[in-house]
Amino acid sequence: ACATTMGDLAGAGDWVGLQNKVFTRWVAQKVAKRQIKVVDVVKECTDGMLLIALLECLSEKTFAGKIEKNPKLEVQKLDNISQALKFVWDCGVEMKIKPAPDSLFKEDQKVILGLVWAIMLRFMKFGEDDEDQTNAKDALRMWVANKTAGYAGVQIDDMSKSFRDGLALCALLHKHRPKQFTFEGRTAENATQNIQDAMDAAESIFLLEKYLTPAEVQKLDENSMVVYIGDYYVAFAEMRKLETAAKRISKVIKLTKENDAARAEYKATGEKWVALRDASLALLNDRTIDNTMAGAKARLAAFHKYKKDDKTRLIGWQMDLHQVFNTLQARLKHNNRPAFQPAAGQSPTEVDASITAINKLEAERQVELYAELNRQIKLVKLDSVHKQRHEAIVAWCGLKKAYLEKKEVVDSVSAAQLQIRLLDAYVTENKAIFDGSVATLTAQSAELEREKYEKHSEVAARDKAVADFFAQLEALEKKKRPVLEDDLAREEFKERMLALLKSHEDSHAKILKWVVEKEKYVATKETIDSVPEARSQLIVLEKYEREQDAMHSGSVVPLKELGDKILASLEYKTEYSQWTCPKPQDISDRFAALIAAGQKKRPVLEDHLAREEFKAKMLAMLQSHEDLHAIVLKFVVEKEAYVAIKEVIDSVPEARAQLVIFEKYAREQDVMYNGSAIPLKELGDKILASLEYKTEYSQWTCPKPQDISDRFAALIAAGQKKRPVLEDHLAREEFKEKTNLLAKSHEESNNNIMEWIAEKEAYLAVKEVSTTVAEARAQLTTLDKYEREKESMHSGSVVPLKELGAQILAQEYKTEYSQWKYPTPADITNREKTIDDKWASLSASSAAKKAVLEADLAREVEKERLRLEFAHMAAQLERWSKETIDNAQMSTFGFNLQEVEAYRATMDAENKALAASSASQSAAYTEVFNKAAALGVTENVYTTHNLETLAALRANVDAAIAARTEAYEKELAHQRHIDALCKAFADVAVPFVKWLADTQEKTNVGGDDLDAQVGFVNARLEALDAESKVGASKERYDEMEKEGIQYNPHTTLAHPDVDLAFSQYKLFLEKKKVALDEAIQHKRLRGLSQQDFDDIDKNFIIFDKDKSGNISKKELKACLYSLGVETTKAEIEAYLTKYGNGTAVPKAGFTELMLTIVGVTDTKENILLAFQVLNKEDIDSPTITVKRMKVVMEDDDIAYVTSTAKQAGEAYEYAPWTEDVFSR
Repeated sequence: ACATTMGDLAGAGDWVGLQNKVFTRWVAQKVAKRQIKVVDVVKECTDGMLLIALLECLSEKTFAGKIEKNPKLEVQKLDNISQALKFVWDCGVEMKIKPAPDSLFKEDQKVILGLVWAIMLRFMKFGEDDEDQTNAKDALRMWVANKTAGYAGVQIDDMSKSFRDGLALCALLHKHRPKQFTFEGRTAENATQNIQDAMDAAESIFLLEKYLTPAEVQKLDENSMVVYIGDYYVAFAEMRKLETAAKRISKVIKLTKENDAARAEYKATGEKWVALRDASLALLNDRTIDNTMAGAKARLAAFHKYKKDDKTRLIGWQMDLHQVFNTLQARLKHNNRPAFQPAAGQSPTEVDASITAINKLEAERQVELYAELNRQIKLVKLDSVHKQRHEAIVAWCGLKKAYLEKKEVVDSVSAAQLQIRLLDAYVTENKAIFDGSVATLTAQSAELEREKYEKHSEVAARDKAVADFFAQLEALEKKKRPVLEDDLAREEFKERMLALLKSHEDSHAKILKWVVEKEKYVATKETIDSVPEARSQLIVLEKYEREQDAMHSGSVVPLKELGDKILASLEYKTEYSQWTCPKPQDISDRFAALIAAGQKKRPVLEDHLAREEFKAKMLAMLQSHEDLHAIVLKFVVEKEAYVAIKEVIDSVPEARAQLVIFEKYAREQDVMYNGSAIPLKELGDKILASLEYKTEYSQWTCPKPQDISDRFAALIAAGQKKRPVLEDHLAREEFKEKTNLLAKSHEESNNNIMEWIAEKEAYLAVKEVSTTVAEARAQLTTLDKYEREKESMHSGSVVPLKELGAQILAQEYKTEYSQWKYPTPADITNREKTIDDKWASLSASSAAKKAVLEADLAREVEKERLRLEFAHMAAQLERWSKETIDNAQMSTFGFNLQEVEAYRATMDAENKALAASSASQSAAYTEVFNKAAALGVTENVYTTHNLETLAALRANVDAAIAARTEAYEKELAHQRHIDALCKAFADVAVPFVKWLADTQEKTNVGGDDLDAQVGFVNARLEALDAESKVGASKERYDEMEKEGIQYNPHTTLAHPDVDLAFSQYKLFLEKKKVALDEAIQHKRLRGLSQQDFDDIDKNFIIFDKDKSGNISKKELKACLYSLGVETTKAEIEAYLTKYGNGTAVPKAGFTELMLTIVGVTDTKENILLAFQVLNKEDIDSPTITVKRMKVVMEDDDIAYVTSTAKQAGEAYEYAPWTEDVFSR
């Protein structure tokens, strides 16, 4: 720096005014940022405030002294000036003669302009190195000389005259804006025009204010010219800043356009990719099953077409998206932009994930499609089996329908039972068929329905036909069963009623025989002429009455009940059949007549007895009366001897006779005692009073007695003693006679019972032969009838017999005169014991007979059961054999080798199970057959089968199993051949496709070494033909197609898949190579363009002035300055150390430094600052005009800003625009 003296301003003239104008403007520019307006620097330095503000702005220091901010008084102003000058000197400003505060206060123009010049010299910089600058004037002259070197007519020797023709100014403008300003053709003669053109261009291009006229420029002294040309220097420096700012904006615009274009490209490709992906996913996720063979084949064809067309495009677009995304993301990252966020589902990660998902879905879908094709093949086969089984079932149903519609003739219980058992056997067979064949048919149908088989309507129709048939059969069975049950009920009713009728007839015959016999007895009119005869006949009648009661209660009543029971159920009548039982004969009326006759007979016999007793009495009295006359005297003598006699009497007649004799004696005695006349008279009166006996049954008249009186008085006393003895004789003999009659009745009843017992013993001793269940049951029914008859006999005969025996044994006559008991009680007890023994014997025989008959029934039932069981087993074997043969013929071994090989275990297990079942059934039915034969069964109405026919059925099953085994072996050999072809293809296709995928994955993973990656990709591209297995794949696939193979168990791949995978692999490599080349280029350029790299090389050549191959400190500062990068001394030294050896920077270090500086991404703040720089004086304005942009910005960049920024009047809001471009 140099010191300025006051003499430098001597010779003031017009230039002084110009200098004041120039200096004032310079000061105003420096303090403008403090909103200080300067009109005349000389007049405005009088209080020190402007001076302090100027120094603070230039030195970037803060004044620390104390001043009066609003001085009014002179002393205050002078003090402020003193403080301001001290601050000036403290800031390094030098002057040989320092001005006094008073000079400034008094507006000393020369002093003040000299002070301002000194300040200018301190802070004006016109050079690239502060240390080498001697003074601002020389530095500025040298700068102008360097810039205008080579321009015609321009010679810079000083800072005054050299600028007066305007050529130097025009040369500077052309140098910095050769496209906007023309130098060619200019001459010194047109000085004013040159200056005017330069001033106009400086104003329009560099925004320099035209505050002087060309004439005033020509008058400027050197100091003023330094300030004026300094404005050019600053303007050009500022322009470099503007250019740098414009370049930054342009770079941002270019980057934004490129990024937007990349985004648009990514968006367009992404949208296409997403649309195709969605369509592909829709295709792959469309698990719709057409349930048709044609549909399965069509979807498989569509799947292969998708893989060939759409999948190839998806992979191509995937690679394009990766390439665009990686390039875009690298640019954004390098330029500190927010990472690109693709639309949902379009990011590379999502795209890759989608491709992975698509690949997974493809694999799944391919498996599904082939599975569906195989499923359709299986369903067609299952449909065929279903149809065969349906036909067999329908044939069976037809036979059974005919059977159920037939009405059999049934005329016995056994025939009815046979038909019901046949129907039960049918039901069992029906259930077996339904649970077996129909269940299998239904299961097959259900599987076909579940699998949505395309012809399931036909299957359903077959199922419905079977269901309808079985419904028909069920209805027919329900219709037939009640008919058969009615047949059985009717025949059982008929059998039961006929048995009851037979029993009734037997009982009726026996009762009738007894009635006929008793009717004769009742009808007999006995001739009775004595009391004993009368009494005897009454005893016979009483015996008859007891027999009658016993017969009535023991036979007639049960017969009547049985007859009523028969009559109550005389007719069997249902909707199905009817039968009327013959009416039983009724004996009730006849028996009632017999009872009535018996009842009439008793009073007759009782009348006989009464008459004869009357007769005997009257005759005795008459005889006694007659005898009185003859023997009156003799009587006394005789009767004395008579009274003394003790008579032996052993009969009623004798007793009665003795009593008559005694009465006679008594009468004689009375006569004799009282006088014979009176007693005789009284006897005669007595006889005469009852002379006649007369009833409705008979009459008798006693002869009239003679009159005998007053006899036998003397014997009264003796006679009175003899009477009770004789009366006792009579009573005893009458008792004896009655008891003997009861004993006679007991004997006769015993004989009747013994006769019945003998008859029943003969029945029980017979061994009946039963050959049917009905016969056995009939014999048991007869035995039941016997038991009922036995019970009636016991209650009606045996019990009364014992009651009579007890009565006889209980009879005893005993008085003071005599006694008597039945003399032979053993006869009674022996007869009863015999009956008891016989009765017990009958019970034992009956029980034994019942056991035999029940055994017969059990045997016949067992024979029937064995017949039915054998018939059932035969039907089951017949059905089993048919189903087994049908199943063997309809066997499906599998659709691939694995299934066929696995079927062997199933088949072997089935064969073993079938053999075991066959043997088990054979053993079972043989055992049943032998048991039946052992019981005497020689024929079986329930089946036509025998051991020989069943053995033939088993032989048929063995033959069918053998045929199935042979067919299986053939199929196994065929499947092994097919499997070998499939495996041969898979051995080529699977590892090759895996190698393609692994290689692609390996290429995708790559690593950081891009050169190695591109080398690997190039190597794969070169080796495509050598590494391809497409030919081998096609050769083996053609062999498979010749065999008609549609399913490969070893892989889901087909040759088109292999061919497509290889095509996609090739496309991937080609796309990958392009992406890697771009990535390598981007890495090499580090976010810069090739032009940027060329400029770096060019700058090194320009600023390596000594051609040393290194950039020195001075050259580095100049280079950076030329780029608009202002750096501090410390920053320069840091660059020299980091990129060089501390004193200079070599070419490589320079390139790295330039990449760091030039390649540094502009920040949002830098761009906002760039716009502020472009605005220059209007730096705080939030908008920028097109005019300001046109100063340094290209038209395309301006057009981009105006088309994308928000307009505010004629300007554009750059801050929101900057936010927007940096937001993406």
